[in-house]
Amino acid sequence: MLVMRFSNVFSNYLRSWFLLDLIVVCVDWAMTILALADEAKGDGATGVARLSKSLRLLHFLRLTRVVRMIKTNAILRHFEENTLSQVTMTQYSLFKILGMMLLEQHVIACLWFGVGYLNMTGATWLSMSGLQQQDVWYQYTTCLHWAFAQLGVGNVEIEAYNVPERAFCICVAVLSLITTATLVSTITSLMTTLDKKRNDEMHQFRNLHRFLRHS
Repeated sequence: MLVMRFSNVFSNYLRSWFLLDLIVVCVDWAMTILALADEAKGDGATGVARLSKSLRLLHFLRLTRVVRMIKTNAILRHFEENTLSQVTMTQYSLFKILGMMLLEQHVIACLWFGVGYLNMTGATWLSMSGLQQQDVWYQYTTCLHWAFAQLGVGNVEIEAYNVPERAFCICVAVLSLITTATLVSTITSLMTTLDKKRNDEMHQFRNLHRFLRHS
C-alpha cells in the first residue's frame, strides 16, 4: 500500500535513511570546504590546507551511499517475483551476479588507489609507477586492471611498496580467491538451472500445443 501522508513519510524517513543521508551530505560539504581551502593556501590558509591533505579519508566515507543499494535490492527483488518468468529471472540473476562482480572490482580499484593516495610519506605504488602525473581516467583504468589481475585475468606490473599496500594485497588475494570460487560455482549452477527451465517450458508448450490441436 502506497503511503502519501507527509507526516508518515517524514517519520519513516527519519527512522530509516535520514542519518545516512546526513552523513553523506556532511562529508560532501567537508570535502568542498577543504577543496576551497586548498585553493586558498597561498592566501594564508596553509594550516587548513595541511589539514585537508590529512583528511583525504573523507573520500571513502562517500561509499556509505552504497548502503542505499539495500533499498534498491528490495525493489528489484519485488520486481523479479511479480513480473519475470522463471527463465527470464534466471537470466536476470546471472547478469546480476556479473554486475555485482564488476561493482566489487570497481570498489577494490578505488580502494587500491586510495591506499597509495593516502600515504603521503615514503614510496607508494602510485608514486613509483608514475601515475600521479596521469589523468584520472588512466589512473582508474590502471587500478581496475590491477583489480581484475588479482582474479587471475591478465597481468599488470604494479607492486606494493609498503606495509599497508602489502596488507591490502593479501586481503584482496583472499577475497579474489573466494570471489572466483563463488562465481564459478554460482554461474555453473545458474546455467544448469536455466537449461532445465528452458526444457520444462518447451515441454509445457508442446503439451499446450498438443492439447489445443486435439481440442
